[in-house]
Amino acid sequence: MGDGGSRCWTIWRTACRANPTSSSWPTGSATISSAFGVSRPSRRSTMSIWRSTWIWASRSGKKTAVQTGKRMMHRTILVIIVGVFVAGAGVHAAGAKVPARAASEPLVSRPLLRSAGLQWNWEIQLPIRSGETLDRLFVFGDAVYALTDTNFLLSLDRATGRARFGLTLAEVGLPVADPLFYEDKLWFMVGGRLICVDPEQRQVVRRMTLKGIGGSAAGPIARNTDYLYVPGADGLLHVFWVDGYIEAFSVRPDNKTAVTSVVADNDLAVFASAGGNVISIAADRNQKRWQFDLLGGVTAPIVRDGRWLYVSGRDAKVYKLDVERGRNVWLGREFYAGMALKWAPVVGREVIYQFADRQGLHAVRKESGQKAWTLENGLAVLAEAGSRAYVFQDPGLLVAMDNGTGRKIWSLNAADVTRYVVNVADAEPRIYLADDTGRLMSITAGATP
Repeated sequence: MGDGGSRCWTIWRTACRANPTSSSWPTGSATISSAFGVSRPSRRSTMSIWRSTWIWASRSGKKTAVQTGKRMMHRTILVIIVGVFVAGAGVHAAGAKVPARAASEPLVSRPLLRSAGLQWNWEIQLPIRSGETLDRLFVFGDAVYALTDTNFLLSLDRATGRARFGLTLAEVGLPVADPLFYEDKLWFMVGGRLICVDPEQRQVVRRMTLKGIGGSAAGPIARNTDYLYVPGADGLLHVFWVDGYIEAFSVRPDNKTAVTSVVADNDLAVFASAGGNVISIAADRNQKRWQFDLLGGVTAPIVRDGRWLYVSGRDAKVYKLDVERGRNVWLGREFYAGMALKWAPVVGREVIYQFADRQGLHAVRKESGQKAWTLENGLAVLAEAGSRAYVFQDPGLLVAMDNGTGRKIWSLNAADVTRYVVNVADAEPRIYLADDTGRLMSITAGATP
């Protein structure tokens, strides 16, 4: 990236980060006025400037380019931006991270992708600054989101890789939990604060401190039409009305152990505890519907798949429960991993995928609870296409597994990849791979070869 694009990006991000905790700060555009001493611009103007400096590569293979913005916020801003573009052309700006490799250099070899029947869609260089790294990727709706280790959130169009917006989610150093996607919005817990990002408005639309939860959330949150469910650091499940976020009631298991995760709909909520309880209550009151007890604790988030719940226990077993009655569907034939399970299962079409630390990744048939395959050093399933599962394997391999036969089909070198996203819900099997410096690529899996 030339100096102009780098400096423009740095100016924009500096303005966005100027006052991230202010109650009057919904997006970066609200602080640009104070940063430059001009009137507050519209969100559209702000995003036009940001988009004008995004490096992108098209699927057609055209050279990487810096687009030229068409709108500017104010005459003063226009002079500043034009000045840095003219004065700094061809030199990298101080403080802007120079990519480890040119954006046009692929993260994974395209000939290798073609040989495996994978289609390259796009690849971009995210604007990661010096000293900053890409932390996590999320896929929701028609967007892919990138969160840096400085809590800066970027949104991109999944189909093209083009930038949509970026914003400071929280102060640097604060722990940000993975978001809940509900009603087309992203709901984050940052300690005891609930932060809602509306992709349509391209801004934070709510920042709310939830009182009485022990200071922070202790597990994934859940939502329905009327209530928000939060496992608190005090060990209780706290239930808030979404109208005003006032606590409606709280629940603790009979054995007084901490609530670790929860799922909910408009009729019921189900939560798990560190003591090994899985308990269903009415959605709107502390009325127990059923309880199922494991021999070990449950620290991995429970996962719902229609009428079924999948529970990974510290007793090394995966359980399949009927959500209405709590019946153990795999009674006597629960999948046994041989070691305590600390990670949530991922639900695929015909199998669930269970990461088991040093054992690798297990695929378990949903109907029978029997193992389909185990991939040693497997870390995560990335996508499914037909009966195939695409898995990332340590120390840097992309592997195709056949869920029907349990055989490995092929593996290819992806040694530069350090970040990826689980995306098994898509009808079109898209895989997103990245590295620490912000190279991000999208590929589509196929049924051949």
